[in-house]
Amino acid sequence: MTKEQFYESLDGKFDARQRPEEILKWLEDVYEQSQDSGEVHIACTSELAAFCRSVSDYQNSVKYYEEVLEALRPAFGEASFEYAVSVNNLAGTYRQMGEMKQAEELFLQAKALFEACQGEKHFLYASVLNNLGLLCMDTQREEEGLALMQHSMAILEELGGHEEDVATGLLNQAYYYAGKDQDQKAMDLLMKSIRMFSALSYQNPHMISAKMLYGQLLARAGNEREAIDCLQQVLEEIEAVFGKNKDYFTAQEILKKLCRK
Repeated sequence: MTKEQFYESLDGKFDARQRPEEILKWLEDVYEQSQDSGEVHIACTSELAAFCRSVSDYQNSVKYYEEVLEALRPAFGEASFEYAVSVNNLAGTYRQMGEMKQAEELFLQAKALFEACQGEKHFLYASVLNNLGLLCMDTQREEEGLALMQHSMAILEELGGHEEDVATGLLNQAYYYAGKDQDQKAMDLLMKSIRMFSALSYQNPHMISAKMLYGQLLARAGNEREAIDCLQQVLEEIEAVFGKNKDYFTAQEILKKLCRK
């Protein structure tokens, strides 16, 4: 199997909405079978790490990302673009775990590596700025976080294209304004984000997060029946794609509160 065939097979499984446990089993099988296959094994290990993070299995996500970094050191070096990508990914897992100090150190390392390798006018440099912005939001540094997200968005708009990243940035800003009770501004940004996600040729997983925020904003606007229907759909989609992960239980709690009213 080549790296291209691996990604084609993986995309096909996601497009077919296979159960999370089936995708995990396939990834684990390829991981074992590709031990001596170089780039295929690195690609599979990275995807295993990302999949584990998506189903809230953070310990295994860290383990696999660290394996990727170990494999990249002799192949590309610690100052390489490839290494920076995996540092950024590992930082994202630590952020999801709530290990903010470790996450921030790794995000800053990735930022410096991207800047040295490609300069600031690159979509992955914009991505790490967005990730740092999210971390700032998580650590009550909201204004700093918004500034980083806006800087990220400015780079993406200058580059052109990268609709998926722009849509994600808009969604993150919508969450920021929702947290500030500026619901109309949040809704405007959210609807732009949803339109961009909907125009993609594939189902982006961030669309589920967008629908979750949409349900919350509907509830706050007094449209509780519509909000409940929306959040019930979110629960079904999360379970189908990721299983009962952290986002599933977050949405479930929101829905329970609405149903008790």
